[in-house]
Amino acid sequence: MTIMRVVLDQDRCMGSGACVFECPEVFAQEEQGIAYLLIERPDQGHREAVLAAIDACPVQCIELEE
Repeated sequence: MTIMRVVLDQDRCMGSGACVFECPEVFAQEEQGIAYLLIERPDQGHREAVLAAIDACPVQCIELEE
């Protein structure tokens, strides 16, 4: 079983909310709009949604380590 780790660079986040829209089980937003992780190591069932969030991020501040 592959263990995934999501890395989010909050300093680069512009607060678009695309990651939350694509994968609300893993991502959330602070009041100021900056994204944060609800789950740093999601299970494989979230893989496709995390990849969609990575693709949707306009500043590409999300990475997936496997």
